[in-house]
Amino acid sequence: MTLRDKLLAAQHTMYTGVMDVMGVNYEVGAHGVRRPVEVTEQAHIPCRLSYQANVSTNQDGAASTIQEVKVYCDPDIDIPAGSILIVTQNGRTERYEISAPPVVYISHQEIGVELYRERA
Repeated sequence: MTLRDKLLAAQHTMYTGVMDVMGVNYEVGAHGVRRPVEVTEQAHIPCRLSYQANVSTNQDGAASTIQEVKVYCDPDIDIPAGSILIVTQNGRTERYEISAPPVVYISHQEIGVELYRERA
């Protein structure tokens, strides 16, 4: 077993969630109108959500908290930009959109995400 295999195996023990990677295709409806249709590109990928709160103070002394959310998964998973991630962990399912390019390491990748906002 190589070092990479050992690192991957160790990291996989941390994955307590699963995610589906959703993309968008377009179909032509009535009168030739194109509309977006969400499609599952990859399903049931082991992952882990991580939350970190960062507190900062402005010049007036008012504190604000910003929550950073990251998804950790296998480094060999290709997740295209613009994908929507549906993550289930600890009995909760949330939809996220990618907010930062993945950072890929030998044992895992980290993807910055934020809660998905419906577009008009």
